[in-house]
Amino acid sequence: GEIWLDASIDKVLVLASDLTSVFSSSDRPSIPYGKGIIGQAFAQRETMQVDLLSTPTELLAEYDDFYHENGSFLLAVPLYHQDVIGVVAVYHSRDYAFSNADIMLLQGISGLLTSAITNAQLMEELREYAEQQNVLYKMSRQIAAGLDLQTTFDRTLGWATRLCNVEIGLLWLVDEGQNNLQLMATYGLLKNQTQAMTIHYTQGLVGWAVANNETIVANDPQNNPQYDHTFDQQLNISVQNIMVIPMTFHQVVIGALSLINKVGGIFTQDDSTLLTTASDMIAIAIGNAHLHTKTTTLMEERERLHQQTIQSERLAIVGRLTASLAHEINNPMQAIKGAMTLALEEMDDHEALQEYINLSMEQADRVVQLVSRMRRIYRPGSDTPESVQINQVLQEVFTISAKELQRRNVRLKTQLATQLPRIVVVNGQIQLVFLNIILNMAESISKQGGQTMQVSTLSMDDKLRIEFATDVSNLPFLDLQKVLHDNAIKETGFGISFSQDIIAVYGGTLQLIQLEDQAVFRIEIPIQ
Repeated sequence: GEIWLDASIDKVLVLASDLTSVFSSSDRPSIPYGKGIIGQAFAQRETMQVDLLSTPTELLAEYDDFYHENGSFLLAVPLYHQDVIGVVAVYHSRDYAFSNADIMLLQGISGLLTSAITNAQLMEELREYAEQQNVLYKMSRQIAAGLDLQTTFDRTLGWATRLCNVEIGLLWLVDEGQNNLQLMATYGLLKNQTQAMTIHYTQGLVGWAVANNETIVANDPQNNPQYDHTFDQQLNISVQNIMVIPMTFHQVVIGALSLINKVGGIFTQDDSTLLTTASDMIAIAIGNAHLHTKTTTLMEERERLHQQTIQSERLAIVGRLTASLAHEINNPMQAIKGAMTLALEEMDDHEALQEYINLSMEQADRVVQLVSRMRRIYRPGSDTPESVQINQVLQEVFTISAKELQRRNVRLKTQLATQLPRIVVVNGQIQLVFLNIILNMAESISKQGGQTMQVSTLSMDDKLRIEFATDVSNLPFLDLQKVLHDNAIKETGFGISFSQDIIAVYGGTLQLIQLEDQAVFRIEIPIQ
């Protein structure tokens, strides 16, 4: 007896099992639909009994030679479940045919056999599906675990080749210009075979799949008119079969997977369905990794420009303090020069000499402290946020700007609250904000002949308030919104805009308020 099952992909029946009473080989060729007794029983969907000895030889196909040599009567019954799935056949070498009871018995057995085979196939499909889903789940977890772009390429390609069991895998990405596909990762090839390899987005099966957003299965690529035969030469490989799956991210094709030479067979519709599902996961992982890389690059560039802007603002502050800085350095240097001149004239008077040296040391310390303060503005020790006492920061700013305020005839009054809570800021940046406001206000006040500037601090529940106020009401930058959105921002406007950006980073606000006869810069920073 024998069981033949349908291998529908090739339109043939294959021997699934046999049990014979004579010595014979089970290595039997497959039988095409409609050929021989088995093929006819399958195609015609009806039971067939054949007298092998009486039937003329010319009516028996080559597929029936085995039965003609080993038996006298053959009974073939289709295995039917919604559709025919195969044939069960029995034969013997006795001199009488199968009886009607035999036929009914075999037909009953075929019904049970069909149910058993169908259930077994269904269970196998469910096991395969469960295994595939498990692999897909593991794949999705691993490729989503990191955001490094090249690692994502390598992982996704490794999983794709594992899913379909192929010899070679290639991962292509569409370039920024949308004109070429660049090979980003390979499996089963040496690196020197694929170094810097690109193809036009319309070239070969890969380009066609990307251009049309359609999966391509070519089990005989050498005879496929769309196949680019130079592909084999470039990669130095022999392509037996190939499947190309486009990858889509946010409804845009971003690349494709090429899977080449399936081990032990050809690509099937199941492979295409499975890899299409996998390609969706892969495209999301690659798209996210690409966005992460792009975002990281943009953030690094933004940080570089931010640091450059801060440094430019520091230079601007130092530049605006140049006049008072020169004056403040000149006075102690003149005192040192005078003391040294007198010391030379009174070399024999040890007490006078000691006094002149001490005076020179004091004045030299003044210069050193001044230069140190300027250096802290130009190149602060750290750009890391730290807990600071805001009154101490303001006192340092008052010291730095004292000579400039004096030069511009601006009197400084302070009303700093005691026991203020600390806030977390970058010390050097908050200093720049305060200096910016003080210098801008001082410049405007001096143009009015000089007035008073009052600086106050106050703790308000969950935030600190710092105010810079003056009785001069017609400051040139009172319209802060106009300053911030003016396409031709002047130095003053830029400084104010820049200061507002820094305060915003700490979750605070900077406002320029016009009262009846007073202009006030108000800064509020959350207490952390």
